[in-house]
Amino acid sequence: MILKFVIHCILVGAAMAQALDGAEYSTDPVESLNSTAPITSAGGSSDIHCTVQCSAAGADVCAATAYVEETRVCLFSGVSNADFSAAAPRSTVFRRVKGSQL
Repeated sequence: MILKFVIHCILVGAAMAQALDGAEYSTDPVESLNSTAPITSAGGSSDIHCTVQCSAAGADVCAATAYVEETRVCLFSGVSNADFSAAAPRSTVFRRVKGSQL
């Protein structure tokens, strides 16, 4: 039973790494936030799940993401300096690093 769980964890981790496809993210603060940037949402289960979904969507659609644990929702924006503070005040925002592989 434990071996099955370990194998499952390895396979899930490998699938997530492949889904990221070389995209890199940063949690560094940005100089100015865009409070009018459009934000979309989808169901999620973790920061990692949100970044995988963001990577799969592509850089033109998703340049920044945040996970809202209380509601289990991922927030996405195509604008890298999007301001998520109103919708996700305690969440870490992951912003796609310019020039990372897509």
